[in-house]
Amino acid sequence: MNTTETERSIDLRILFFRVLKRWRLLIIFLILGLIAGAVFKYIRGGKTTETVIRTVPEVREPLTEEEYLAAVEAYEIQKADYEAAVQTAEAALYAYQPYADGSIIARIDPYNVSYAYARVVVSAAPLEPDSPNASTVLSNGIRYILYTLSSRLENGGLFDTLSQMTDTESRFLREVISFSVSSSAGSLEISVNHYDPETARKLLDRILEYLDRNKEGVTADGIDPESIRIETFRGYSGPVVSSAMNTAKNTITKTLNTLTDNLAAAKKALDGLLPPEKDKVVKKASTETVEVSHARRAGKREILKYSILFGAAFLVAGLLLIALKLLFPYKLLSKEDAELSTRLPVYANYGSIAAKHKTRFDKWILKHLEGKTFGLDTDGHSGIVKVASEAALQGTETLYLVSTAEDASIDQIADSLQKTLSGVQIETLAGLLSDPGLLGEMEKGAAAFVVEKLEKVPHSGIVQEMDYLRNRGASVKGMIVYE
Repeated sequence: MNTTETERSIDLRILFFRVLKRWRLLIIFLILGLIAGAVFKYIRGGKTTETVIRTVPEVREPLTEEEYLAAVEAYEIQKADYEAAVQTAEAALYAYQPYADGSIIARIDPYNVSYAYARVVVSAAPLEPDSPNASTVLSNGIRYILYTLSSRLENGGLFDTLSQMTDTESRFLREVISFSVSSSAGSLEISVNHYDPETARKLLDRILEYLDRNKEGVTADGIDPESIRIETFRGYSGPVVSSAMNTAKNTITKTLNTLTDNLAAAKKALDGLLPPEKDKVVKKASTETVEVSHARRAGKREILKYSILFGAAFLVAGLLLIALKLLFPYKLLSKEDAELSTRLPVYANYGSIAAKHKTRFDKWILKHLEGKTFGLDTDGHSGIVKVASEAALQGTETLYLVSTAEDASIDQIADSLQKTLSGVQIETLAGLLSDPGLLGEMEKGAAAFVVEKLEKVPHSGIVQEMDYLRNRGASVKGMIVYE
């Protein structure tokens, strides 16, 4: 068997149109990709990513006996300290609580205070009015009398009397009743603050009654006792806003809250104190931020996106596969391939093409592939086939059309040539590779044309067919190829 080594040149334009000629196969690749992408995304689903803060557990190791005993001792000491702190906080709160509960200030609305007041005015004359120091003696004497009256009110039995009258501890009454001496005005100011206006009036009345009973015998050095006059002016007002009461009430509230918080903190510290464990922390617990993905059903837009991506990928893969097949052909793909394989003049017949390729797109592709020389004919074969056949058949009665495989198109080509060539019998021998004995029907030295369908017969089949014909002694005049 003879083998022929050939070199093939590549025309990128021709390669492009040859690939484009298989547009039906490319459409199949595209459809398969679209379906594969949609099915893949639907089965796989989508995913949602969220940021999660994860806790990394601590690392511990066992304590030695000495370490454990030291930890127990430290625990007992700390526990005793915490228990003492709780007892101290409880004692402070329990000591202050009765005061906060019984205080009149705690019950007063600082923006609605019932206020009762009185002014006690003292007047007198000096024993020696003509003395140069008479005015000073008089001023000092009146101041002394005022402080004496204030002292009698503060330190006498006044607050015991008021306590019995109102059933209120005297310490709470002292917070809302005040006495102040005004030396410049020569008066003693008495003020009563209360949440109840009636009680405020009663307290003021009782204070003035007590003062009236205890003012006798009040005198001072350098002052004429007979000249001492004590006058009282009283008044009531309410409700009034008292910033002093507001400050005092806030102090009570803050103190009570502070003592309560101190007790709660001490108890929390005691409750949170845990006995020592027999292992120690080597590495503390920590947190880390990680991205966690959750599977979900894919949406229509995601499915469409993946369908388009897979379709494009399959289409590119189909283009590459077809291009590789054309660049490294296993079978005859074109007229040029046939010429390189057989070294024979090759002619093209397009009678079967016109019937097969019905779309304008197919005809447009073929026109760009073959150009004007091998354009489509209407009478069943190209003019060059007719010329070559007539030149080869001068004096020959029988022309054999030999093919490696059976195909109805061979009979169409034979019928077309038979109509054109007169006096020549056209015979077909199809299926030579499967039945080499067909050559027994051929006369030795007979003229023959090899007829093959492009993209159907392999190169090795053409070589084997040519060997059969040469061994038979046939005169091979050329080759006809068709789509």
